[in-house]
Amino acid sequence: MIPEKLKGVEFEALLVEAAAKDEAAGRYTMTRAGVTMSHQNGQNIGVASKPDFEGILSFPTGRQFQIEAKVCASASFPMTKDKIKPQQVEHLLKRSKFGAISFIVIHWTARQLVKSYDPARTGAIPVTDEDPRWQAFVDAYKLA
Repeated sequence: MIPEKLKGVEFEALLVEAAAKDEAAGRYTMTRAGVTMSHQNGQNIGVASKPDFEGILSFPTGRQFQIEAKVCASASFPMTKDKIKPQQVEHLLKRSKFGAISFIVIHWTARQLVKSYDPARTGAIPVTDEDPRWQAFVDAYKLA
């Protein structure tokens, strides 16, 4: 069960825990992408980040999947470059063109409002080149 309040690193840890159980059952394998660094001219330089997770489904044909995980405490998730990096979306789109299942999974935390209550929920949004809004998102921030 997913807790009502959750931070990004806690959500990612839950995804890793669930993947370990599914990997043990032979359903798929998934690894954490992590942060990549390069050492140049005596300095550590961050390399453009990739999506959070990648893996291979064991059934039916061994398709690759890519996941970018996000946590949101508001009513909607703003699609801005400070919330999701354009290079991450671009990577998801590239993999999608080669048949990978690519998506952003968003966990909305529970919210107590004045007259109502929004329970915690999690959803996945496919990232595919069949939806032109994704390329438009990438292009908009390349021009900026």
